[in-house]
Amino acid sequence: MRVPDTGLGEKWHLLANGLPLDFAPTRAGETAAELARRCAAAGAFVTIVHPEWYSLGLEDAMTIDAAHAVEVYNHTSAVRTSRGGGSLLDQLLAQGRRLNALASDDAHFLVDDAFGGWVMVKATSNEPELLGKALKAGHYHSTQGPAIHDIRLEGHEVVVECSPAFGIYLLGKGSRAVQSEQRGQTTARLPAGRTGKEGFMRVVLVDDQKRSASSSPQWREAAAQVPVRGRDAGDCRLFANQCFRWRPASELGARCSDAVRGRRRALRRLESGPLHAQGAAQEPSAARGSSSPFLPTVRPDLAVWRSADPLPTRDGDRCRPAAAAGSAG
Repeated sequence: MRVPDTGLGEKWHLLANGLPLDFAPTRAGETAAELARRCAAAGAFVTIVHPEWYSLGLEDAMTIDAAHAVEVYNHTSAVRTSRGGGSLLDQLLAQGRRLNALASDDAHFLVDDAFGGWVMVKATSNEPELLGKALKAGHYHSTQGPAIHDIRLEGHEVVVECSPAFGIYLLGKGSRAVQSEQRGQTTARLPAGRTGKEGFMRVVLVDDQKRSASSSPQWREAAAQVPVRGRDAGDCRLFANQCFRWRPASELGARCSDAVRGRRRALRRLESGPLHAQGAAQEPSAARGSSSPFLPTVRPDLAVWRSADPLPTRDGDRCRPAAAAGSAG
């Protein structure tokens, strides 16, 4: 959705997934904040997209009070301008805004810019309504390829389980952070206290290919609601609805969706020559691997994603994560 110029005079737009077909376009004189509120009220998942590409300032971003997420990685911006992601999300979080992280490829197919970023959504089926609800609830994580399997609070430590990574980081407000750096590690225990006593904390991991994965933030009061009876007694899966494991398509008895098959065809055309198109569905594909440095190899036996466990409910020391979406929707 097109919105008025930024403070730098740049044309920019918002992303609104799930708008009804009869949604009216941007009205004359409508501000970015007003448009975002109208999109959210219509049921859309609203994102501030590729802010680093056009140097979107904090002042402009702060006017958008109805967004659910901010892009932390945009693949076509990274490939074409080396401005794929940055710190705008953390700046907004530091100001108290409750927003989630988002990654996408934003493929235009003018260069090899497909399959470089996506979100892993925890939903019981691959249906638009359920996916939209999960996105607005923050039940997903963002990635360029690495997988976050589980993040949980045990006592005063955040425990992360993931695909092989070089660095696993727990980030907080400002410069507060704690890290574990060891090639090939698949788990890390990070002291939560190192990220401060208030505000947010979020997990980022980076693999040997410099690809990253990001959780959305969790806020301190979510942890405070759960009694901890000792270092290992507390098991509050604060990030549980963002984390899950791939399951083979054969086990689930599922077939590739039309969107996945379409992206397979697009990948074949892309590898055989330039392709000019206007974007693609934002979901990971089970397409075959590619020799392109910008197209990560995807396992062919994994055609869909599903939750490995049912969505958690309050039961003893386990808790449902507090909603971390934006102020609207």
